[in-house]
Amino acid sequence: MQQRIFTPAKIAGSLMWFLPLFLIVGLCATEQLSATPAQGHWSVVLKPVVDVFYRPLDPVWLEHQIPLSCLNSFDCPRSTQLLYNQVVFVEYEINDPETDQPWCWIAMPDRFTTIDEKSAYYNWSDQSWNIYFNHRWARSEDLTPVSEISENGVIPAPLSFADKASFENPNVITLVYPWSCHYLGLTFSAGTRFVRAPLHDTYHSYAVLTPESATILMVPRSIAHVPALFSRQERIELFTQLLRSWAHLPEGSIPFVWGGRSFIGAVINQDIWLEKIRGEIKGEIKNIGCWHHSDESWDVHTGIDAHGISLLAQICGIPVCACCSEGIPNNLRPLIPGELIENGDYIRIIGGGLFAVTDVTNGMVVGACGYQPGYGTFFEFQISERFVDAYSMDDLLALHVDQLPVTLKTKDGRFKEFERLIIYKISSAW
Repeated sequence: MQQRIFTPAKIAGSLMWFLPLFLIVGLCATEQLSATPAQGHWSVVLKPVVDVFYRPLDPVWLEHQIPLSCLNSFDCPRSTQLLYNQVVFVEYEINDPETDQPWCWIAMPDRFTTIDEKSAYYNWSDQSWNIYFNHRWARSEDLTPVSEISENGVIPAPLSFADKASFENPNVITLVYPWSCHYLGLTFSAGTRFVRAPLHDTYHSYAVLTPESATILMVPRSIAHVPALFSRQERIELFTQLLRSWAHLPEGSIPFVWGGRSFIGAVINQDIWLEKIRGEIKGEIKNIGCWHHSDESWDVHTGIDAHGISLLAQICGIPVCACCSEGIPNNLRPLIPGELIENGDYIRIIGGGLFAVTDVTNGMVVGACGYQPGYGTFFEFQISERFVDAYSMDDLLALHVDQLPVTLKTKDGRFKEFERLIIYKISSAW
């Protein structure tokens, strides 16, 4: 395979950030990660799912489980999640003096928040405003330095917003549903990627390698695919099909998880409960409402939030890397006059969530909605179920074109008005 090198790039004016630098060669030789920065190192996740945070955890979260979400959403410390085999660049490590816990400041190559200088984010590490488009805090215990992996060619080269060619790797499979591997005793989330050993493939299974086992493992073809083998239009069709499939699981539903980018199991909504705790967050003692699932065997809550639909896009080989609404304009193009809404297109409600179109003809939309509106799940709905005075895609298109305010209703019939909605073309991701 031809070598592809990801080089550092200057983003957001005068700010300098390291973009991923990876050397990718064929499985017949090696597959390895290289870094040019003088400090820092590449690390890989070797747990099915790990949480990543806005800031090192306050002591209250060392005493209580990180919740699905909070009544005040930003009380929840989770920013996003990483899956097994995902690679990040550790820029530096600290020992939090308040909790005596080691933490890593990481760059995630497969996602960004914003590269718009007008949309700054609060940097908890130095208590100042700045732009961090793909940097967050991870617990040191959740990461393993790549240098400690003895075998070459077992870690999939990561997806990267710096190079859309990273989505075209035929030597990697992606799980479209969870996979329980009895050999390793682990259940992997949908979205997990593995390096293939294609000479050992069978009619029913893909052969894969892992950093933790010298044994070739077999993944059923029914729960995985090779996105690079599909055309762009086929990937959009797969994306739409997967959205609908995840929204209609026979065993329950995927819970809403603030910052969630994982799917290991479904839950029954009646098993969700609200806990009230009191603790210190960012120096303030306050009451905190925490949503939990009653299955306490989950060390990490798995599920997705409104922006988790981008995980599904990546599973289908679509290079959508924005992990918040403000980043969408840097990744997708709004509909222009004369264009029609198509399946897979994004509907962004300014200040009110993100959805994807699944059935233009019947006015169906999919998204993850939080607990306050009465949903707390990833589900498919008819436009009129949530939009006030909108019943079809033509109505949504008119709101987009005329830049009019949009009103959403909650499950119990309450109304909330938002500035406007913007519809983005999924096909513009390339």
